Amino acid sequence: MWGTPSSPPSRAVCRQIWDALAVQHAELVPALSKCAFDSRKNAFTPVPFDFGTGEKAFAVTLPPHTASPTARPREFQVKISHAQTIDLACIAKWTNKTREGVSLGDQVATSIQAIDVLLRHDSIRRQNTISGGQGRKIFEIGSGADIGQGVEVLKGFFQSVRPTMGGV
Repeated sequence: MWGTPSSPPSRAVCRQIWDALAVQHAELVPALSKCAFDSRKNAFTPVPFDFGTGEKAFAVTLPPHTASPTARPREFQVKISHAQTIDLACIAKWTNKTREGVSLGDQVATSIQAIDVLLRHDSIRRQNTISGGQGRKIFEIGSGADIGQGVEVLKGFFQSVRPTMGGV
């Protein structure tokens, strides 16, 4: 989803690109409005895109980095393709104590990843938060305490969905 393979944009820029995609390509809004984006390259949605299981590319333009009159808008290509359909029922089977032949394979791991992204998506999008640690650490702006020498401690939480012996 970035301009050059050698320099992928930051997660913040990826979120800006994703938001601009929804504004500049209104035909995607039904699927994008229910979508959770991991700020890199995975998006999970319960509503299929209109182009089905194929792939489609979209041009997205962001404003320039600087206010310089010679600065050009930043242009990106976003390719959306159907990777797989996720059946969340496999997690219920996997968490069953008997586990009747269900291993922690790709299907269960992908389902857990989808739930993890869905749970942190809203927290990352809030205006009064800062995220770190690949979006798993969420801190509240304005909730900090100055501890001196330019260091501030913020209240926050760590969020992650992981498989355990007792379930997820």
